[in-house]
Amino acid sequence: MSQFGSNGGSARDEILKVYLNRVQIGRGIFGVSEAAQSYFHKQVQDIELGESACLPA
Repeated sequence: MSQFGSNGGSARDEILKVYLNRVQIGRGIFGVSEAAQSYFHKQVQDIELGESACLPA
């Protein structure tokens, strides 16, 4: 069984999720969850659209 798509999601969505959780955002910050916490002091699911657009990539 493939590493991606094994839980019913599409392979493309799983690849994007893995990438966004591992990519270096800046100043030694890895992943969007860590970036949301570091820059906005919020959980990633609580940031606003405008805040998400400001996350450096």
